[in-house]
Amino acid sequence: MVTPIENARKRLAEIEAEAERIRQFLAMYERFSDENRLGSADLPAANSKENYPQDFPAVDIGDNSRRSERKGPLPRELVAMMERLIREAARPMTRGEIVEALNRREVEIPAKDQQRYIGTLAWRHKGTFVNIEGRGYWLRREPVPAPSASLEADGQEALFPK
Repeated sequence: MVTPIENARKRLAEIEAEAERIRQFLAMYERFSDENRLGSADLPAANSKENYPQDFPAVDIGDNSRRSERKGPLPRELVAMMERLIREAARPMTRGEIVEALNRREVEIPAKDQQRYIGTLAWRHKGTFVNIEGRGYWLRREPVPAPSASLEADGQEALFPK
């Protein structure tokens, strides 16, 4: 059985290890921010353990080049627009209808397959949207409107029983 004192010692060791990682981060941050403010001739030697800990693990942050190439609204902005469109239409809208409405408003949808992108956004925001089978996307917290009379006139009443 582990005693409380052993738990406390283990936790202290974890905290000290974390503190050391933070110290290493701060040393690297200060080195690189000084390099930006000062000329490199004003800096201490690059291999100085004090200024650049050699045992600090390398971190691959990936390629961030896509971020600067982004065109059009952010996904959360598109979701807000989709919600507004559905409210204005006062009926469920299919992915195609949403894409058409956004294109009419000259909103750029950042995808080759725009309908699929809209469907993915709706799926990822299940708290906002619900898919009404055969009718399209509707707002989850709103009562679903009855199908319109024009659908019944088109012979689609079987899809939407009363």
